[in-house]
Amino acid sequence: MSDTLREQMLASAVAAVNTLCTWAQDQPLANFDAREEHVLNVGRALQATWLGQLTGAAGPRTVACPECGVHSLNAVRRRRQPRTMNSRVARSASRACGSRAAGVGTAGCRSNRCWG
Repeated sequence: MSDTLREQMLASAVAAVNTLCTWAQDQPLANFDAREEHVLNVGRALQATWLGQLTGAAGPRTVACPECGVHSLNAVRRRRQPRTMNSRVARSASRACGSRAAGVGTAGCRSNRCWG
C-alpha cells in the first residue's frame, strides 16, 4: 500500500473520529439508540470514503491499448482460429483505435490522437 493512500485513509478516519467526538460533546444527553445510529452513519460514510480511495488507487481493471493508451470498459474480444495445437487464443482490440492488444498482431493505431 502506498504511503499516500495510507495517509488519505488515516486522515479520513481521524475526521470520522473527530465528528463522533464533536457530536458526543454536543449531545451529552442522547440515549443509546441515538448514539448507535450516529456511529453507524459515520461508519458507513467512512466505509464509502475508504472504498472510493482504494478503488482510485487500484487503477483501471482493463488493459490499455498499446498504441493509443485508451482503456475500454468493454474491450472487443476476437477469437482466432485454433492452430494445429489445441489452444484457444483470444485477442483484444481497442474500441478507440482498433489496434490489437499487447503485441498480438501488428495493426497500427487508427485513432485520431495517434496521427499527430
